[in-house]
Amino acid sequence: MSHRFHSIIAGLVALLCAGANAFAAAPQDEVLLRRGDVTVTRADFMHMLENAIPEGGRAAVLADERKVRMLIADLFVIRELAAEARQAGLADDELVRFKIAVQQDRTLMDALLDKAVADSARPDFEKIARERYTTSPERFRQAERVRASHVLIGPKEGRSKEQAKALAEEVRKQALQGQKTFEELVLEYSDDKSAKTNRGDLGFFERERMVKPFAEAAFAMEKPGDISPVVESQFGFHVIRYVDRKPARQLGFDEVKRKIIDTERQQFEARVRTERIEAARSLDDIKVNQDAVSAISEEARKAVDTAVNAASEKKNAGAAKAAP
Repeated sequence: MSHRFHSIIAGLVALLCAGANAFAAAPQDEVLLRRGDVTVTRADFMHMLENAIPEGGRAAVLADERKVRMLIADLFVIRELAAEARQAGLADDELVRFKIAVQQDRTLMDALLDKAVADSARPDFEKIARERYTTSPERFRQAERVRASHVLIGPKEGRSKEQAKALAEEVRKQALQGQKTFEELVLEYSDDKSAKTNRGDLGFFERERMVKPFAEAAFAMEKPGDISPVVESQFGFHVIRYVDRKPARQLGFDEVKRKIIDTERQQFEARVRTERIEAARSLDDIKVNQDAVSAISEEARKAVDTAVNAASEKKNAGAAKAAP
């Protein structure tokens, strides 16, 4: 099935070369992919896009043919395997039917909650953001940051902790001698998985971002090019090269406004959803069969007690047989 599917997908290349606007404006019932009775239409694709991709990322997906094809492939696989499940009679399984019903109800619930959010009067988020910034400016200070590179030498198969430390000391010695650049030492020795791409450069970081021994060593240096003593952390042994420092500073409102607004919007929408859910939990005419609810737990406790007693009796019987 995989080979046939990829052959079908290959035929979509010319169809999907149109731009995002043309794609969205084309006939929504046009079939993009078919295998027997399983089809994926443009409308299906657009619904899948809206369901799977946040609004801000949809244009980028539409503009990327590979991502478009992957999304179509995902929907096709779901439908193809669901069709096989029906043919196998799995749709008649009681638990499967329950899961389908719950998923349908959950989708409807989410739609209702989305509507509740959309229908709610929204506060002036920018005004709230400015108030947050003005009343608590200390929350929007950027801590002192340091930029550093490092070589990580860790113990591993064939290398003991003592050998790792000795190798780190040798790397530090080479760094101080300057016969090789620090980047060359990183590529030759570092066990950090990111070393091949970042050449050991960690960029600017705040003290709290790093484990304590590493941070203390990095922030203790002051002269660009300084090499730290070998530092041990839970990751292994580090040789750190100091690059630069940025002092702590107060961030301007324009620098943090978007983040504050996004946070306030998310909290507002979460409150609307929570209030709607709690309102449903607190409806006056809910009737609970408490005896039946309690019976579920009581039956479970009895089953556990029975199993424990049976195990104890079996253990005592075995001990009696073993006695002289």
